[in-house]
Amino acid sequence: MHTCTECGHEFTPKHRSRKVCSDTCYKARDIRRSRETYARTREQRLATWRAKSLEERKQRPPVTCGRCASTFCYIGVGAIKKFCDPCARERQRELNRGHRFTKKPAPCKHAGCDRSVNSRGMCAMHYRQWMKANGLWKPAPSDGWTDARKAQHARRKALKRGAAGAVTFKREDIFKRDGHMCMLCWCPLDMEATYPDPKSPTIDHIVPLAKGGSHTPENVQAACARCNVRKSDRLDWSLADVLTGAA
Repeated sequence: MHTCTECGHEFTPKHRSRKVCSDTCYKARDIRRSRETYARTREQRLATWRAKSLEERKQRPPVTCGRCASTFCYIGVGAIKKFCDPCARERQRELNRGHRFTKKPAPCKHAGCDRSVNSRGMCAMHYRQWMKANGLWKPAPSDGWTDARKAQHARRKALKRGAAGAVTFKREDIFKRDGHMCMLCWCPLDMEATYPDPKSPTIDHIVPLAKGGSHTPENVQAACARCNVRKSDRLDWSLADVLTGAA
């Protein structure tokens, strides 16, 4: 009776030299021996590879720094560095401060233009002019000055003027809510007229933006262009001022 060297069970071998009880244990022994051999030779192979890699990296040509134009030799692992150590540290400090680090861009080839190059040695403006002159300009399709874009533009304009708050809403909704009537003189609006027609429809802020008003549906009303211009940014507006001609 022999004891299997892998599983520890006792068995009767067919040959005196057999040390394992089955083919499964035989395969497990081969795998264990392969792993042991790999572990023994791993450090030696890594040392050989490191020495060979170091010799190859020492033969690299000098690298020119992309910032200070000085030359340096880089023998480190990984991608070749584009900046020397002082410039790389300064670049990292600028990135940490939120500043984008770029090389000084080349100027446009057109005389008198100091803009940076975009394509074909020209800045974005001259490149666009060149594209249009050669029939290569294909502007992106646009749906025009839609109501949604008008509402967004009015909101941004109100915020720039110091509005306390601003939301996006459509002018047509305000006109429909107020019955297409001027809320200042109670006259019907001419919805087909355009500014500067006195009867053209406009949006008036009840509390003017200059007085701390907001650009919201609750603080706006329909008004004709004449009354809106007369009211301006006053809070003491009344219909009697219009009737008497005081406004």
